[in-house]
Amino acid sequence: IRPKDEEASDARPAIKALEQLVEESGNYVFLLSNETRENLLKWLRNMPNLDKIGLAAEDGYYYKWPGSPVDRWDIRQEVRTDFKDISNVLMQQYAVRTTGTFVEDDKVASIT
Repeated sequence: IRPKDEEASDARPAIKALEQLVEESGNYVFLLSNETRENLLKWLRNMPNLDKIGLAAEDGYYYKWPGSPVDRWDIRQEVRTDFKDISNVLMQQYAVRTTGTFVEDDKVASIT
């Protein structure tokens, strides 16, 4: 639901669809995203019944079960991140040599 250009795009249609899914009896809604927890909550904060949606941020590393408080997140497991010092250097070299690529770095992963 992230707008590519937050100034020009509008996430309201996606949020409206989520609202309708949540309101329909018998549905359990869980949204999986590669975005950060902070961005997910920023985009969804005004959504009614947000506490009824399960959320997974950073590809499921952080998650919030439906019915749990909006600000309570669990983690899949504790992950060491010392590998990123080496992998980021290699990935940056790849990105410099490959047109159109970039390195996206978050708390537990680096993706090119």
